[in-house]
Amino acid sequence: MNLYVIFAVTLLISACSSHPQSNSIQGWKISKEIGQFNFKARVVGVKRPLHEMPTLPPEFHIVYLTDMGNGSWSISREGDATYVGTEAIWMDSRAKTIGLAASGTTLQTDLKAASVCEKIVDYDRAQSGYLACNSELAVRVKDLGLILAPLNSLMALTGDRIIAFEADTDKISKALSGIDLNGFAAQLDDVYEEDQRYARQQYAKQMIASEKNIKRFQLSAGVGTRTICGLVINARGNLVELQLHSQMQGTTWVDREEILPPNALPSTSVIKHCARLSL
Repeated sequence: MNLYVIFAVTLLISACSSHPQSNSIQGWKISKEIGQFNFKARVVGVKRPLHEMPTLPPEFHIVYLTDMGNGSWSISREGDATYVGTEAIWMDSRAKTIGLAASGTTLQTDLKAASVCEKIVDYDRAQSGYLACNSELAVRVKDLGLILAPLNSLMALTGDRIIAFEADTDKISKALSGIDLNGFAAQLDDVYEEDQRYARQQYAKQMIASEKNIKRFQLSAGVGTRTICGLVINARGNLVELQLHSQMQGTTWVDREEILPPNALPSTSVIKHCARLSL
């Protein structure tokens, strides 16, 4: 059985390396690799997470291609790859690389990053989600035959076949042939930069609001006020006395500017902050 697996893997390597396809368009490289990212969080239609695979970098764009039925495809930032006729690709503007944003399967291989598909349900998007197995922009590389080795116990019992797939760079090139990739990517880059700028502005506003809330808390704290390190049991002008939490024990006098409201710090920073006040 192990010899069969070695033979099947050898066939897969040979098939992946010898399949003749175009792998560039308009100066953009088209990747054959499938499943090198976990697309679940970014692609509408992907249901399975790829465990131990990195998430798609935030600066990479996800776009949807729709088959117009006349040999041409339209492109959009919005879409749903649950439906046949809609495909998702990722675009890396910096490296000028495009890839198929279909998920891999439980039998993902490391050989040319080809995706190995198995059960018949893998070809049904409604049940399985968007996979390399059911994408129109993927190509069958090799039928590896019946499972004879314990790669998957259920498949071994049912005698299912396994088939290797990779991104069909020729089909992807044709689907993108009528699209100005550089212009479209530039628009996507502008949208991404605007989103980042807005996120930075919102974060800055949140920090300012948080600082104001902390300042109000420090000025108004009195006997009975609960802080992140313990209960205020005495107050004298700019000083307050804290009854420290049980794990710290004891009491301590601190300046008002050093006390913080509960939940003001992540749990990993609370002990360090409170230990410093108790010195």
